[in-house]
Amino acid sequence: MKLILLPYAGGSKNSYRAFESIKSHNIEFITPELPGRGTRIGQAPLLSIQGMAKDVLEQVQHLISEPYAIFGHSMGALVAYELCKLLIEQERVLPVRAIFSANGAPYLSRPNRKISQLPDQEFFHSLKGYSGLPEELIRNPKAFHLFSSYIRSDFKAVETYRYYKSLPLPIPLSVLIGSDDYVTPGMAYAWSKETRKDFDVQVFTGDHFYIFSNKDLLIKYFEQKLFTY
Repeated sequence: MKLILLPYAGGSKNSYRAFESIKSHNIEFITPELPGRGTRIGQAPLLSIQGMAKDVLEQVQHLISEPYAIFGHSMGALVAYELCKLLIEQERVLPVRAIFSANGAPYLSRPNRKISQLPDQEFFHSLKGYSGLPEELIRNPKAFHLFSSYIRSDFKAVETYRYYKSLPLPIPLSVLIGSDDYVTPGMAYAWSKETRKDFDVQVFTGDHFYIFSNKDLLIKYFEQKLFTY
């Protein structure tokens, strides 16, 4: 089973390196790289969630002729949702399950605070508590400046995301959240309107980035959920 992992704002394919170090005999992790970072550092970052979904589809389209699933964390949950809609629109093979993490349903209102519009220094300081970025970037303003373009673009994509109502997905959905995150259980259960298949919510101990303190439990959850379709 292939599991496509989509990153949070400011993340890259390396963000899930810790998952790949945990042996799973049943799951192969696929980590697409969005423009503006990592191996695509020289390319202009994308400014919309829908654009990111299209980019991801171009990268994985040769992999989806066999059973696969999609996981997206935070920003990645919105990208995963739009990717599912794109797969349906193009009549592609659908995932056996989509797993949306650390984000409320897409039709809920987005935060009013637009940090992507802040001046450089304020933008840098606003992310000091954002544990998804490498420590060396948060501690070093000069290093942060080198990568701030794609990080700012990611946050802008989330802040300007527009939800377009469509039919519920014919795909089983799971929603995962941290117990101490700002994403509440109510926001998680709101995703149930987006599917006409199996739906569940799972709460893990931790904050918005609970995925890093629950890696083993998360892998076990994947193995349990992805082989019951």
